[in-house]
Amino acid sequence: MNDLYEEILISRKENPIDRIIVIALYVLCAACLVLGLFIYFPLLIAAIALGVFCWYRSGRLHVEYEYAYTNGQLDIDAIYNAAKRKHLATYEVEQLLCLAPAGSVALANYPRDAKVQDYTSGQENTPYYVAIYQTDKGQSRLHLELTSSAVNNMRMHNPRNVFLH
Repeated sequence: MNDLYEEILISRKENPIDRIIVIALYVLCAACLVLGLFIYFPLLIAAIALGVFCWYRSGRLHVEYEYAYTNGQLDIDAIYNAAKRKHLATYEVEQLLCLAPAGSVALANYPRDAKVQDYTSGQENTPYYVAIYQTDKGQSRLHLELTSSAVNNMRMHNPRNVFLH
């Protein structure tokens, strides 16, 4: 059997503002804890809530996206802090309306107000592709950093809708 399989792992650029926010929330949590223990007891509830929120938020600081393309099916997963995986979406090749590099003329025929989902590294000057899929909820624009072999595999399944320029 001739199965096409391609797996791509893209590491998202960390936002320093997110790290500053998490540190500030931890400091606020510690202050609420101290004040709750010694001055005003209900601040302990706020400290616990802030602690849970900080724990949740810090678990999502480092994000990697994994694209797995298998015989016309594109699966997108997010990996948080190299420990927790979450399946984000699955798209079939029959749903693909257009795949082209960002800024391509081929994308001009599709509305720009479609829901945009950015699965790129977020680094400037990094080329990426825009995939437009027809879903049950309308059109979705995906920003993906695909390799040339993944684009060629997608082109084998849907040659009319995959553009290289």
